[in-house]
Amino acid sequence: ATKSSVSTLSEVLSLECRPFNISVSYVNTGTVLTSILNKTDSYTAPPTSLYHSFVHNIQKCMDMGRGEGNSLATDPDVYVERVLNKAIGRRGVVKKGRVPVEILEGSHTMSHMVMRWLPKAWYFELIWGLLGKPLEKDKSL
Repeated sequence: ATKSSVSTLSEVLSLECRPFNISVSYVNTGTVLTSILNKTDSYTAPPTSLYHSFVHNIQKCMDMGRGEGNSLATDPDVYVERVLNKAIGRRGVVKKGRVPVEILEGSHTMSHMVMRWLPKAWYFELIWGLLGKPLEKDKSL
């Protein structure tokens, strides 16, 4: 919900600031290989937590962020260079014209870009199918 709110706010600001020749962009980040997730080896939830049965899915997302498994997390230096190239141009030469309202960068952003064109019900069904399955022993949920 937060990403969607920032996206919408940025799009509206971009439209409202255009007459004043002010460009507004937001960066929609995919998986970037940073050390922030290295501070936690694993995620746990209290047994009474609503999310307890879904900890394995949360852990899977954290592992993707670390670049583990089949994940191809983007190197942070490559990520920054790509974002700056899209926003202001290559090799320090400021690009003329409007910057993009949305900059998609990082691993797995293409799949999100494609999936957002699906009807919302299909999109949520796909996401829930991938990340919404409780552990086998907790199938009662």
